Amino acid sequence: WIAVGPSPDDPTEDIIYLTYTDFETEYTVLWLGEVPTTVPVATRTTIRMVRSEDGGDSWTAPVAVSPTVQQAYGQQDGVAPGVFGTDRTVQGSQPQVGPDGSVTVAWVDSTDDESMKGAGEIYVARSTDKGETFDTPVVASTFNELAYRPRSNFFRFWGSQFPQLAVSPTGKIYVVYAGKPPERERDDADIYIVMSDDDGQTWSRPKRLNDDDTDTIQFFPSIDIAPNGSIHVMWGDMRDDPQETRFNIYYTSSTDE
Repeated sequence: WIAVGPSPDDPTEDIIYLTYTDFETEYTVLWLGEVPTTVPVATRTTIRMVRSEDGGDSWTAPVAVSPTVQQAYGQQDGVAPGVFGTDRTVQGSQPQVGPDGSVTVAWVDSTDDESMKGAGEIYVARSTDKGETFDTPVVASTFNELAYRPRSNFFRFWGSQFPQLAVSPTGKIYVVYAGKPPERERDDADIYIVMSDDDGQTWSRPKRLNDDDTDTIQFFPSIDIAPNGSIHVMWGDMRDDPQETRFNIYYTSSTDE
């Protein structure tokens, strides 16, 4: 994901920020008789950021936004220094720039129970020095992770849990995402929103945005905020088709932040 916003040093100059997941897989060599075979030992993931202050002509070296976490395969002799977890992945990052030039990044952490299973966490980290350093990441929300695909369809909808981020003109931070509702086992996903009004240090409880009472899925949310501070959210929604093969785009808005 990519975002453009004013420099904290000079509001007349824009900075381009780009975040991504760095996947690094470690291999070892096993011998099958006299034939060497490489097999993966672990995959480590880190959210990283690069920025450009000259319109994209040149870019900084990558900066780690998140801790490095590990998904290990088979027996492990221990976790590498500075690496967390044994069955954990971070990905799905998105940056946004605030009106004061601060940059905020959100991403999803699978926790140590494997991706697309069990509990997930959405983390947010903020920088006030153009992304050179970031504050300690804060958990914005904990939710039930989505499966790779819904029970009624065959598309890769698990990316719906990747947080979508927006910052208001007054600096409030909003995150929307899809999560599996704990109160309805057959419902694969609902849309939730959380908000912080203290630069991402504390967060509101998740609020469900889709108002249906069905167990049909909602997916791929997106959020934007108008210059007057009104909040606008959309998502894909299958509530109108009993077969759950077609969907409509649903939309909601708020003017009270």
